Amino acid sequence: LERSSLSGTHSGNECWADGGGIYLWSPHYASIDNCIISGNAARGDGGGLAAYAFDNNAGSPATVSIKNCLISSNTTTLALGVSGCGGGLDVMANAPYIQNCTIVRNRVVGDESPMIGGGGVSVAAFPTQPYSVGGISNSIVRLNIVTGTQPVGKQIYSYRDCSIGYCNIEDGEAGVYGVYFWGEGNIADDPLFVDCTNENYRLDYMSPCIDKGDPHYTPYPPDEKDLDNLRLRVNGDRIDMGAYEYYDVLRGDLNCDDVIS
Repeated sequence: LERSSLSGTHSGNECWADGGGIYLWSPHYASIDNCIISGNAARGDGGGLAAYAFDNNAGSPATVSIKNCLISSNTTTLALGVSGCGGGLDVMANAPYIQNCTIVRNRVVGDESPMIGGGGVSVAAFPTQPYSVGGISNSIVRLNIVTGTQPVGKQIYSYRDCSIGYCNIEDGEAGVYGVYFWGEGNIADDPLFVDCTNENYRLDYMSPCIDKGDPHYTPYPPDEKDLDNLRLRVNGDRIDMGAYEYYDVLRGDLNCDDVIS
Protein backbone atom coordinates (compact mmCIF):
# COMPACT_ATOMS: atom_id res chain seq x y z
CA LEU A 1 0.00 0.00 0.00
CA GLU A 2 1.60 3.28 -1.06
CA ARG A 3 0.66 6.97 -1.14
CA SER A 4 -2.84 6.52 0.21
CA SER A 5 -4.95 8.31 2.76
CA LEU A 6 -7.25 6.44 5.11
CA SER A 7 -8.89 9.11 7.17
CA GLY A 8 -11.94 9.19 9.38
CA THR A 9 -12.34 12.81 8.33
CA HIS A 10 -13.50 11.50 4.95
CA SER A 11 -14.85 8.02 5.60
CA GLY A 12 -15.37 7.51 9.34
CA ASN A 13 -13.66 4.13 9.40
CA GLU A 14 -14.53 2.02 12.44
CA CYS A 15 -13.94 -1.65 13.10
CA TRP A 16 -15.39 -3.80 15.86
CA ALA A 17 -12.21 -5.86 15.94
CA ASP A 18 -8.56 -5.05 15.12
CA GLY A 19 -7.45 -2.37 12.67
CA GLY A 20 -9.80 0.60 12.44
CA GLY A 21 -8.30 1.94 9.21
CA ILE A 22 -6.34 -1.07 7.92
CA TYR A 23 -6.21 -4.73 8.88
CA LEU A 24 -3.39 -6.57 7.15
CA TRP A 25 -2.06 -10.12 7.49
CA SER A 26 0.63 -11.74 5.39
CA PRO A 27 2.72 -14.92 5.62
CA HIS A 28 5.70 -13.23 3.98
CA TYR A 29 6.00 -9.48 3.45
CA ALA A 30 3.74 -6.45 3.75
CA SER A 31 4.55 -2.78 3.34
CA ILE A 32 2.69 0.46 3.96
CA ASP A 33 4.58 3.46 2.59
CA ASN A 34 3.89 7.20 2.43
CA CYS A 35 0.34 6.96 3.80
CA ILE A 36 -1.83 9.08 6.08
CA ILE A 37 -3.87 7.04 8.55
CA SER A 38 -5.99 9.39 10.62
CA GLY A 39 -9.24 9.56 12.57
CA ASN A 40 -10.05 5.83 12.58
CA ALA A 41 -11.34 3.69 15.45
CA ALA A 42 -11.23 0.04 16.51
CA ARG A 43 -12.77 -2.04 19.29
CA GLY A 44 -9.67 -4.24 19.38
CA ASP A 45 -5.97 -3.61 18.75
CA GLY A 46 -4.68 -0.97 16.37
CA GLY A 47 -7.02 2.00 16.15
CA GLY A 48 -5.49 3.13 12.88
CA LEU A 49 -3.67 0.03 11.67
CA ALA A 50 -3.23 -3.62 12.62
CA ALA A 51 -0.55 -5.47 10.61
CA TYR A 52 0.72 -9.01 11.21
CA ALA A 53 3.20 -11.23 9.33
CA PHE A 54 4.51 -14.62 10.43
CA ASP A 55 6.22 -17.50 8.64
CA ASN A 56 8.31 -19.70 10.87
CA ASN A 57 9.08 -22.08 8.00
CA ALA A 58 10.54 -19.53 5.58
CA GLY A 59 14.24 -19.10 4.96
CA SER A 60 13.91 -15.37 5.61
CA PRO A 61 11.70 -13.71 8.22
CA ALA A 62 8.19 -12.46 7.49
CA THR A 63 8.34 -8.69 7.56
CA VAL A 64 5.98 -5.76 8.08
CA SER A 65 7.42 -2.45 6.91
CA ILE A 66 5.71 0.87 7.72
CA LYS A 67 7.62 3.81 6.31
CA ASN A 68 7.17 7.57 5.84
CA CYS A 69 3.65 7.56 7.30
CA LEU A 70 1.60 9.97 9.41
CA ILE A 71 -0.54 8.06 11.92
CA SER A 72 -2.66 10.45 13.95
CA SER A 73 -5.87 10.86 15.94
CA ASN A 74 -6.86 7.19 15.90
CA THR A 75 -8.60 5.47 18.83
CA THR A 76 -8.77 2.00 20.29
CA THR A 77 -11.69 1.54 22.68
CA LEU A 78 -11.70 -1.58 24.84
CA ALA A 79 -14.64 -3.31 26.45
CA LEU A 80 -14.73 -4.63 30.00
CA GLY A 81 -12.27 -7.45 30.59
CA VAL A 82 -10.57 -7.26 27.20
CA SER A 83 -6.87 -6.49 26.88
CA GLY A 84 -5.63 -4.56 23.88
CA CYS A 85 -3.06 -2.10 22.67
CA GLY A 86 -1.96 0.30 19.99
CA GLY A 87 -4.04 3.44 19.66
CA GLY A 88 -2.22 4.33 16.45
CA LEU A 89 -0.97 0.95 15.28
CA ASP A 90 -0.46 -2.62 16.42
CA VAL A 91 2.28 -4.50 14.55
CA MET A 92 3.51 -8.06 15.07
CA ALA A 93 5.91 -9.91 12.77
CA ASN A 94 9.10 -11.91 12.68
CA ALA A 95 10.71 -8.59 11.72
CA PRO A 96 8.55 -5.45 12.11
CA TYR A 97 10.04 -2.18 10.87
CA ILE A 98 8.54 1.24 11.61
CA GLN A 99 10.70 3.90 9.95
CA ASN A 100 10.45 7.63 9.36
CA CYS A 101 6.94 7.96 10.79
CA THR A 102 5.09 10.62 12.77
CA ILE A 103 2.75 8.97 15.29
CA VAL A 104 0.78 11.53 17.26
CA ARG A 105 -2.48 12.13 19.15
CA ASN A 106 -3.65 8.54 19.16
CA ARG A 107 -5.26 6.99 22.21
CA VAL A 108 -6.23 3.77 23.90
CA VAL A 109 -9.37 4.07 26.02
CA GLY A 110 -10.11 1.30 28.50
CA ASP A 111 -12.07 0.69 31.66
CA GLU A 112 -11.15 -2.28 33.84
CA SER A 113 -9.30 -4.16 31.10
CA PRO A 114 -6.45 -6.34 32.39
CA MET A 115 -3.75 -4.74 30.22
CA ILE A 116 -3.88 -1.76 27.92
CA GLY A 117 -0.95 0.14 26.49
CA GLY A 118 0.83 1.73 23.62
CA GLY A 119 -1.15 4.89 23.08
CA GLY A 120 0.89 5.43 19.91
CA VAL A 121 2.42 2.06 19.06
CA SER A 122 2.11 -1.54 20.14
CA VAL A 123 4.79 -3.72 18.54
CA ALA A 124 6.16 -7.25 18.90
CA ALA A 125 9.04 -8.98 17.12
CA PHE A 126 9.25 -12.77 16.92
CA PRO A 127 12.66 -13.16 15.23
CA THR A 128 13.45 -16.38 13.38
CA GLN A 129 17.07 -15.34 12.89
CA PRO A 130 19.43 -13.21 15.02
CA TYR A 131 19.48 -10.28 12.59
CA SER A 132 15.71 -10.10 12.11
CA VAL A 133 14.67 -8.28 15.28
CA GLY A 134 13.17 -5.16 13.64
CA GLY A 135 12.21 -2.00 15.45
CA ILE A 136 11.29 1.68 15.42
CA SER A 137 13.67 4.28 13.98
CA ASN A 138 13.75 7.87 12.72
CA SER A 139 10.24 8.41 14.08
CA ILE A 140 8.36 10.89 16.26
CA VAL A 141 5.99 9.36 18.83
CA ARG A 142 4.25 11.99 20.97
CA LEU A 143 0.97 13.28 22.41
CA ASN A 144 -0.51 9.79 22.61
CA ILE A 145 -2.77 8.80 25.53
CA VAL A 146 -3.64 5.65 27.44
CA THR A 147 -6.50 5.66 29.96
CA GLY A 148 -7.71 2.84 32.18
CA THR A 149 -7.06 1.15 35.50
CA GLN A 150 -3.79 -0.53 34.36
CA PRO A 151 -2.33 1.60 31.57
CA VAL A 152 1.24 0.95 30.40
CA GLY A 153 3.51 2.44 27.75
CA LYS A 154 1.87 5.78 27.12
CA GLN A 155 3.76 6.15 23.83
CA ILE A 156 5.08 2.66 22.98
CA TYR A 157 4.27 -0.81 24.26
CA SER A 158 6.86 -3.33 23.08
CA TYR A 159 5.40 -6.75 23.71
CA ARG A 160 8.59 -8.47 22.65
CA ASP A 161 12.11 -7.80 21.33
CA CYS A 162 11.75 -4.42 19.65
CA SER A 163 14.69 -2.05 19.14
CA ILE A 164 14.14 1.70 19.39
CA GLY A 165 16.70 4.14 18.00
CA TYR A 166 17.01 7.68 16.66
CA CYS A 167 13.45 8.56 17.68
CA ASN A 168 11.78 11.50 19.38
CA ILE A 169 9.60 10.00 22.10
CA GLU A 170 7.59 12.00 24.61
CA ASP A 171 8.97 11.37 28.14
CA GLY A 172 11.88 9.44 26.65
CA GLU A 173 12.30 5.89 27.91
CA ALA A 174 9.64 6.55 30.57
CA GLY A 175 7.11 6.60 27.73
CA VAL A 176 7.99 3.02 26.75
CA TYR A 177 6.97 -0.24 28.40
CA GLY A 178 7.78 -3.89 27.77
CA VAL A 179 10.68 -5.91 26.38
CA TYR A 180 12.82 -3.74 24.11
CA PHE A 181 16.32 -2.53 23.32
CA TRP A 182 16.85 1.19 23.88
CA GLY A 183 19.32 2.17 21.19
CA GLU A 184 21.31 5.25 20.31
CA GLY A 185 20.10 8.67 19.26
CA ASN A 186 16.74 8.88 21.07
CA ILE A 187 15.59 12.30 22.29
CA ALA A 188 12.58 13.64 24.19
CA ASP A 189 12.63 17.35 23.27
CA ASP A 190 9.57 19.12 21.88
CA PRO A 191 9.81 18.44 18.12
CA LEU A 192 8.48 21.93 17.33
CA PHE A 193 5.88 21.12 14.74
CA VAL A 194 4.91 23.94 12.38
CA ASP A 195 1.32 24.11 13.70
CA CYS A 196 0.39 21.27 16.03
CA THR A 197 -3.00 22.83 16.86
CA ASN A 198 -4.06 22.60 13.23
CA GLU A 199 -2.40 19.21 12.66
CA ASN A 200 0.52 20.46 10.60
CA TYR A 201 3.19 18.03 11.79
CA ARG A 202 5.97 19.25 9.53
CA LEU A 203 9.12 20.43 11.27
CA ASP A 204 9.75 24.06 12.17
CA TYR A 205 13.18 25.40 11.25
CA MET A 206 14.18 25.26 14.95
CA SER A 207 13.14 21.61 15.40
CA PRO A 208 15.60 19.35 17.26
CA CYS A 209 14.53 16.54 14.91
CA ILE A 210 16.28 18.01 11.87
CA ASP A 211 19.33 15.95 10.84
CA LYS A 212 18.96 13.75 13.93
CA GLY A 213 17.90 10.46 12.34
CA ASP A 214 20.08 7.41 11.84
CA PRO A 215 23.39 8.60 10.30
CA HIS A 216 23.67 5.25 8.51
CA TYR A 217 20.24 5.44 6.87
CA THR A 218 20.36 4.76 3.13
CA PRO A 219 17.35 5.96 1.10
CA TYR A 220 15.56 3.27 -0.88
CA PRO A 221 14.94 3.84 -3.67
CA PRO A 222 17.88 6.27 -4.01
CA ASP A 223 15.47 9.11 -4.83
CA GLU A 224 13.16 8.28 -1.89
CA LYS A 225 10.98 11.24 -0.90
CA ASP A 226 9.12 12.22 2.24
CA LEU A 227 5.37 12.04 2.85
CA ASP A 228 4.75 15.25 0.89
CA ASN A 229 6.47 13.63 -2.11
CA LEU A 230 8.36 16.90 -2.56
CA ARG A 231 11.63 16.60 -0.66
CA LEU A 232 14.33 13.96 -0.91
CA ARG A 233 14.25 11.78 2.18
CA VAL A 234 17.78 12.85 3.12
CA ASN A 235 17.92 16.59 2.55
CA GLY A 236 20.97 17.52 4.59
CA ASP A 237 23.68 15.78 6.54
CA ARG A 238 21.31 13.12 7.89
CA ILE A 239 17.70 12.05 7.62
CA ASP A 240 15.24 13.98 9.78
CA MET A 241 13.03 12.27 12.36
CA GLY A 242 9.39 11.91 11.36
CA ALA A 243 7.44 11.59 8.12
CA TYR A 244 8.40 15.02 6.75
CA GLU A 245 11.87 16.14 5.72
CA TYR A 246 12.63 19.75 6.57
CA TYR A 247 13.42 21.95 3.59
CA ASP A 248 15.53 24.97 4.33
CA VAL A 249 14.14 28.19 2.89
CA LEU A 250 15.41 31.75 3.06
CA ARG A 251 14.18 33.46 6.21
CA GLY A 252 14.47 37.01 7.40
CA ASP A 253 12.63 40.18 8.30
CA LEU A 254 11.21 40.58 4.82
CA ASN A 255 8.74 43.39 5.59
CA CYS A 256 10.76 45.22 8.29
CA ASP A 257 8.28 44.40 11.08
CA ASP A 258 10.98 42.95 13.36
CA VAL A 259 9.56 39.46 12.82
CA ILE A 260 11.61 36.74 11.13
CA SER A 261 9.44 34.72 8.77
